[in-house]
Amino acid sequence: MYHDFLEYSAMGWIRPDKLPISFQIKIIKDDWFKFFESISYDKSEVGNYKVAGGVFKSYEHFEAYTINGFDNLAKKIKLRVENE
Repeated sequence: MYHDFLEYSAMGWIRPDKLPISFQIKIIKDDWFKFFESISYDKSEVGNYKVAGGVFKSYEHFEAYTINGFDNLAKKIKLRVENE
């Protein structure tokens, strides 16, 4: 678990489910997941989607994560167009 925590931290994520056991505060962790569950799937007015959340180490980590996601999406779209 600690190794997972370090990997995600290096990428800029702080995930409550990956906190080392010595740092886990069960109430906070449970509340975190209950909140996002409460606005997921059929409990939302905007659609039937899973909602999750994470905390980034910095704005730069958030930016890099977002840009990486757009780059991956662009690659998928390009592959789809080339295969049509």
